[in-house]
Amino acid sequence: MRSPLDPLDGKKLNRFHWKTAVVGGMGQFTDGWDLSSASILLFAIAETFHISALSAASSLILSSVIVGNFVGALIFGPIVNKGRKRFYGVDVFLMGLGAIMEAISPNIPTLILSRFILGIGVGADYVLSPLIVAEYANRGDRGKLLTFSGGLSWDLGALSLAIVSVILSSYIPPDLLWRVVMGLGAVPALSVVLARRNLPETPRFLAFLKSDKQAMKKFYGVDVAAKDEVSAVVHLKRSMKMIILSSLTWFLFDMVAYGLGFFSPTEIGEKLGFTPPEFSALMYSLFTIPGALLAMSLVDRTGRRINQSLGFAVMGVSALTLGILFSNGFKSIDLTMVAVAMGLLGMENFFSQVGPGTVVGFWGVELFPTKIRGLSQMFTVLAGRTGAILSAFLYADLFTLGIPITMLFTAIMSLIASVITLTLKEPARESLEVISKEGERNESISGQ
Repeated sequence: MRSPLDPLDGKKLNRFHWKTAVVGGMGQFTDGWDLSSASILLFAIAETFHISALSAASSLILSSVIVGNFVGALIFGPIVNKGRKRFYGVDVFLMGLGAIMEAISPNIPTLILSRFILGIGVGADYVLSPLIVAEYANRGDRGKLLTFSGGLSWDLGALSLAIVSVILSSYIPPDLLWRVVMGLGAVPALSVVLARRNLPETPRFLAFLKSDKQAMKKFYGVDVAAKDEVSAVVHLKRSMKMIILSSLTWFLFDMVAYGLGFFSPTEIGEKLGFTPPEFSALMYSLFTIPGALLAMSLVDRTGRRINQSLGFAVMGVSALTLGILFSNGFKSIDLTMVAVAMGLLGMENFFSQVGPGTVVGFWGVELFPTKIRGLSQMFTVLAGRTGAILSAFLYADLFTLGIPITMLFTAIMSLIASVITLTLKEPARESLEVISKEGERNESISGQ
């Protein structure tokens, strides 16, 4: 079976592909900056407003952006069938607005509101950017482009935030530090508003939803009349099992990844002798980004399933081993134990990016037909955001019970996710229409 868009899918990786990936990636870069800013700078926010890092107020500050993600996905998932490009740029504008509001927040409620608004933009971007990048991509490099615009860009944003925080913390007081750093998150977001507005509509939207042969010829040099006549309800019924399974893997990943990400800089990093910005900068530069780079080189060759399943498995084993280390009387003055602990945390971070940190966002846009791709991505995003919201409160309680209990829970959830991943279909190196069997119903193509 072939895709009606074979002439586009068979093209070599080119400048247009990279342009769309970079423009899409700036949203994830901003997300990495903004989401990690609260956890890395939580100590400064807590000092400014005289609250505990494990208080309910801190959890609300951390989770408000995730609640906004939930709302953003709910709004934008159903409306992308009115046009992908139509809403591309609104997401990063909301991110920029929220970042500016964060910087001038006079109190905790205003800060929570600012992060909620920022989160709506992030949630919209979680639906729009992967979907749009995937619909522009060729089949052989789609995983590479999604990794670059997704996990790698997110990690680079988080690392940039950590480095800037480390540098500025030497020159400005904590009560000003978090305002400056969070406000700078508006720069990458607003820098790509116009670039997103100027991209052409995606070929999948033009071919399967709008059936616009003239636009396809103008923008992509291909004559296609392949409108999908199957209803969205029928597509959803056929796809529900895969939607649930793929959503569950994102839910489990975000629950453990955000739980550790929110609290590890203060609850583990400080026990190892690092400030939160130092700890985060080390993790991202030495482990997380190298993991994403390896994923970028492998994901189209080894496939999505093996990478994600292996990543979850190593995350589980690393967390379990770390829990055992802390249960046996960890001493921060023992440099060997500090090195072992950092190595285990590093391995957990490295393989999280080789696998689920990169791949969980692929399933919603790769496994399902064009007509429900916005909805399928919405469902997987909502599942991930639910896990992230839960983690802000769950891990605050778990860390009060101790690091060993927290790591045991993390290990169990990771190993369960590893097994679930093996039930998903493998989309690597296949056209989107072949994966979803959309091509079987849409065979009319004429020329190139």
